[in-house]
Amino acid sequence: MAVWSACAWIRRPASSPSPISGVTEFEFRELRDGDIVAGFSLGDPQFTPLKTFLQKHAKTFAEHLLSRTYVSVQDGRVCAYISLACGELAADKIPMPADMEDVRFPHGYFPAVRITRLAVDRRFRDRKMGWQLVDFSIKRIRDIAHVVGCRFVVVDAKLPAVKFYERCGFRMIDTLANREKRAPVMFLDLRGIMGSPPP
Repeated sequence: MAVWSACAWIRRPASSPSPISGVTEFEFRELRDGDIVAGFSLGDPQFTPLKTFLQKHAKTFAEHLLSRTYVSVQDGRVCAYISLACGELAADKIPMPADMEDVRFPHGYFPAVRITRLAVDRRFRDRKMGWQLVDFSIKRIRDIAHVVGCRFVVVDAKLPAVKFYERCGFRMIDTLANREKRAPVMFLDLRGIMGSPPP
């Protein structure tokens, strides 16, 4: 027997607790005008660019169709966010997917959506919001893949976040150059988790 975790494409033993168990008081949606971003705190100065993006650039990027930012909100205050943009994955960096062995694919890159930023306010890091935002985003990316070509989700994962993304089903591009990066590229194949098209 198996149960579905917060990242619904990962199967876990029935004895494993759901990462989002007991979390119901937060709203997950796109960033809006009026959302409170002042006071968003990540603790470590090395994460200041993530805070700055949310507070000063996220809405502008959305207006210019450069990325979309989705948030976890409590009483109008942003507790965590994730940003998504179009991307690509070099076809020669990963093994050819088994289902494509007989497919003539002349392009050098697979179509993808990129997770460009993910951050959780330090005061809410015990709420599994990173898991929930990835899950929230994958569901929307799956909808996109039913409309336009999109085979993968990719992310440049900071080293402390590699294990997190592995638990979400992502794999690291297995080259020495990539493994030695400070933010190695990781990817998730959408093919096996597509499900039915949205109504």
